[in-house]
Amino acid sequence: MNEPPFGSGPDPDATQPIPVTPIPTPPGRTYVQEPDPTPVAPPPIATQPVHRFGNVPLYLTARFIAFLIDIFAIAFAIAAFGFNAFELGFVTLAGRDEGGFGVLAAVSFGAAILIALVCEALFGTTLGKAIFGLRVRRGDGKHAGVLRIIARYVLRPIDLIVIGPLLALVTPRHQRLGDFLGGTVVSQSRVAPLISILGIALLAGIGYLEFAFGGGIESALGVTAEAASYGPDLIAKSAALVGVAVPRPAKINVPFPVPIPSGSPSPRAVSSPQPTDAPNDAVIEQPTDAATDEATEDPTSAPDQTSSPEAQENSFLVDAKVLRA
Repeated sequence: MNEPPFGSGPDPDATQPIPVTPIPTPPGRTYVQEPDPTPVAPPPIATQPVHRFGNVPLYLTARFIAFLIDIFAIAFAIAAFGFNAFELGFVTLAGRDEGGFGVLAAVSFGAAILIALVCEALFGTTLGKAIFGLRVRRGDGKHAGVLRIIARYVLRPIDLIVIGPLLALVTPRHQRLGDFLGGTVVSQSRVAPLISILGIALLAGIGYLEFAFGGGIESALGVTAEAASYGPDLIAKSAALVGVAVPRPAKINVPFPVPIPSGSPSPRAVSSPQPTDAPNDAVIEQPTDAATDEATEDPTSAPDQTSSPEAQENSFLVDAKVLRA
């Protein structure tokens, strides 16, 4: 009757915890917990992208030739198209003079710079850079974007002075002032051979279009002749606007002979017409070709008779007879 109800009280079959008696610590001593011997992996470190440059002299030479292609070669092709369009009457911006060549040169170089800027902003490369397998990227390897590319081109005139190539030679990532401002790096692409093939094919296509629809060799020679004639003077004037004195070369005027049509008489065979209504005594005989040749070959053989008083008096009498007639 005194038993506890079912389910109450400790279970005699349950496992009971073993009592642990703490070890007494001597006074003045402490126990240090030993570290866990299991190694812990360090946190990942952010790695910088690898920009490949290869042989530095060849890399810098490739950048310089790419710049010449992007600016001067493209500008020359645009100028050749413009020259041919002017000859065909499609464009009449200016005449065929120094001012007209200045307009053509300004439009061509402006278009070439704009094309290079847009190509770098959209594709990360240009025609010249693509031929050598170069690309423009941010310092972290991502796409540069429009604003960074514009910053690169803002300082290009300053970089064209010696400071740009010098910085590209000595800096670790071969950056010029424009690259530092825009935070960009020009390096070799991972697919450089494929990009080079595409660049060469595009350059060949531009050459074919110029020869097929841009006037070919004639327009190219025309632009070259105008550049040789007007280019130095325009460069001197442009430099004078920014306060730089550039000596202008002396212009050489070469007299071009007037072509004589075939079948026409020579100038020596054509004599001056004689008056038909004058009396016979007033007609002055013209010297023959033989006399003219002798006087031309040896001018010292005959004395100068026009300076004598008798010759002047005879000439005056002849003129008086003509007036009376």
